[in-house]
Amino acid sequence: MKAYRIEAGDEALLDVDFAGWGQAEKTLVDLAPTPLALVKEVSPFLAASEGHGAVKRLEASALHNGGVLALRLDWESGRHDRVGDLDSFVDGVGVLYPLAAGAAAVTMGAKGKPTNAWYWKAGAREPFDVLAEGFAAAQRRPGSASRLSAVARHANGKWSVVFRR
Repeated sequence: MKAYRIEAGDEALLDVDFAGWGQAEKTLVDLAPTPLALVKEVSPFLAASEGHGAVKRLEASALHNGGVLALRLDWESGRHDRVGDLDSFVDGVGVLYPLAAGAAAVTMGAKGKPTNAWYWKAGAREPFDVLAEGFAAAQRRPGSASRLSAVARHANGKWSVVFRR
């Protein structure tokens, strides 16, 4: 996926309805459920949870203005979850960036090979920024601590989420 430079203010890049999103290259991304069985040692409760991986594909696009990167993620979902039970997933989406060569996404990196995730969850006041060096070494920060913002809209059976940093 390529992030195109566009002449726009920071606030425009965070707007789901910003006309510039029509100029962005759209990439279809096939998804697979997170292999939660891998975290059984760290979190047996999470490993036994249900409801994740319902979405099989999303559309991603990216824009930047030379100082701020914005990612837009769109997917079909008849659900519009705001609050879920403790053992089920509410609607959410994240993007994981390797911060070192060889940092594996499936394990959220490893010691000395960190990753950074941007995560939005329906009903949360702000997105999360996660720094990790493996499952058991993840540090979650509120988006405001890392200047990460997100907006979301659910309309016509579709989620649109924009991250900006």
